[in-house]
This record gives sequence, structure tokens and C-alpha cells, in this order.
Amino acid sequence: FILSSVDSIKMVAIPDQLVWEVVKNNNSFLRKVNGRSKRSGTMSFSVEKGNLRSLSSYKQSGIANSKAVGIAATDSNSAV
Repeated sequence: FILSSVDSIKMVAIPDQLVWEVVKNNNSFLRKVNGRSKRSGTMSFSVEKGNLRSLSSYKQSGIANSKAVGIAATDSNSAV
């Protein structure tokens, strides 16, 4: 079965919370640091676009949060 065009593929809208439950423990942007926290011993950081604070949480996620905001520099060094 070969698709003749990309336009025939339809994306399904899923809730942000479901996306977070799927990617919160395993994604390519997750960085775990040992020994940085007194209570847990391990802290999780995330380096994806849209995550301005680099924290691995639903509120800060650039993947799972549809209201994510990103900052990028232009050639004239002004923020966009």
C-alpha cells in the first residue's frame, strides 16, 4: 500500500495531558543529573524547543504543552 500524496494523511487531535503521560519518562530531550537534589538524588531536565526553563514538567514542556512559547535570535541579535 503506497500513499499517493501526503495530504491524504489525517492527524488526530489528542489532549496535551495524554501526550505528557506518554513522553514524561522517556524522550530524546530528557537529561537526568545525579546528586543535585537533597531529597530525590536525581533531577530531570529537558532541552526541547519551547521549554524556556529546561525543567521536565508538564507546565514547562515544549512538546506536550500546546501553549508553549519559544525565543529565537535573529541576524541583528534581536529576540523574536
